[in-house]
Amino acid sequence: LTPWSQPTAGPVTAPEGEALVQQWLDTVCKGDPAAVTAMYHHDGILVGTLAKTLKRGRAAIRPYFDMFLAKKGLCGKILSEKTQRVNGNLISSGIYEFAWTENGTPKSVKARFSFAFKHTPQGWQILHHHSSAMP
Repeated sequence: LTPWSQPTAGPVTAPEGEALVQQWLDTVCKGDPAAVTAMYHHDGILVGTLAKTLKRGRAAIRPYFDMFLAKKGLCGKILSEKTQRVNGNLISSGIYEFAWTENGTPKSVKARFSFAFKHTPQGWQILHHHSSAMP
């Protein structure tokens, strides 16, 4: 992407854009760190909701999901989302909410997200993912 790139094909239809984030959330809800990590590009970047450092590459991303998916009953849902197509890539931004149980107490966090998806010979992969808790 160049700094001043314009969307090349206009807005993506909601079902097309939302399907990729929903697929990621469905995989998160299954609790399989390897499956979630495999959705990221080999050189993908993750700025995780609970991460203290930036993660680059699957080897760095995997330990984050080992920790995050260890939360009992962790699952998420999309609350709002907008998607754009830029130079053949998809950019989805919105708000999601994660819920889990900790020491028998229900917990939840709403977070803002941005995903950049790149189409590769293996299909769509996450090139960049930023998630931050709502203030």
